Amino acid sequence: MRNLIINGDMRIDQRNEGAAISVATNSAQRSVDKFYGWGVAAAGVFNVQRLSATPPSGFTNYLRATVTTQDVTPAAVSNYFVATNIEAYLIEKSNGGLATAQSLSLQFAIRSSVTGTFSGSLRNSSAARTYVFSFTIASANTWTPIQITIPGDTVSTGWVLSGNGTGIILAISLGSGATNSSTAGSWQSGNFTNVTGGTNLISTNGATLDLTGVQLEVNPSCTVFDYVRYEVQLAECQRYYEKSFIQGTKPANNVGTGTSETAFAAATVTGTTNQYAQNFKVTKRASGATMAFYNPSAANSQVRNETLSADCSSSVAANIGDGLFMIQTNPSVATVVGNILGIHWTADVDL
Repeated sequence: MRNLIINGDMRIDQRNEGAAISVATNSAQRSVDKFYGWGVAAAGVFNVQRLSATPPSGFTNYLRATVTTQDVTPAAVSNYFVATNIEAYLIEKSNGGLATAQSLSLQFAIRSSVTGTFSGSLRNSSAARTYVFSFTIASANTWTPIQITIPGDTVSTGWVLSGNGTGIILAISLGSGATNSSTAGSWQSGNFTNVTGGTNLISTNGATLDLTGVQLEVNPSCTVFDYVRYEVQLAECQRYYEKSFIQGTKPANNVGTGTSETAFAAATVTGTTNQYAQNFKVTKRASGATMAFYNPSAANSQVRNETLSADCSSSVAANIGDGLFMIQTNPSVATVVGNILGIHWTADVDL
């Protein structure tokens, strides 16, 4: 696979299934798989959402960022962007930070309700080295293809070329203050996401920016977009995030029994702990995923005794490895051996 970006065509959205997510805090707010929004609390706010209404030719989905609270003049430390973190294992052949560092090529299709000079950046693992790039959107609400060649960085500071941690961060800026802005066109020391003097989408309430067809490859020039079969792309995404829910169903409590939840027979009665080993469909990036439980038939996170239509009294995930985890639950009152227990779950070990 030539493309270092996973889900660059925005088809997979396991967490939200097209629902809008508000970005208003200094943390990654996950949107479509492998992409997230970043914003500043108590200043500008924007939503991120997978859409399919009007994609560019060759694509069926795109990521939209919509400004819901404008930040007319971002403070120096303010920062707004959509980004994806690329695992270090995927960038080994780039030789970033070595004398033999290879050129990278970046391409994407972008559309905005605002015109002007926009920007983005590539940052290495620790964000110690940054390449800021700029591009022009000349026509509002029109898909614009962008291609950018990025020379290899021969300065070793902060580069990680192997392992399951972050290797490169790709960000498309929605605006920032002076601290996070710099000049475009060369690798430099520091952590930047925006070009100085660039267009700040975040300053216009209701402004939109759409993105799809994102491809980053170790190549001095862009090649045709590397389309991946759906089941292969889904498995790539599941290395970082997996759910028991059927694809197309957003994780939530009370979606009903018989909806692909993990179901198992009680091995013990009330007052003793039941344990069940659940395998992941795909080996995870790392052990220790953040687990969340969802009751199939009630508004809580307890395992459900589906035979008795009753909730268990405690439910936890334990021994979370990269290939399986244990469901531990204290059965509900009147549980007997053989009752069917069910629970939905998500596992998140994204970068």
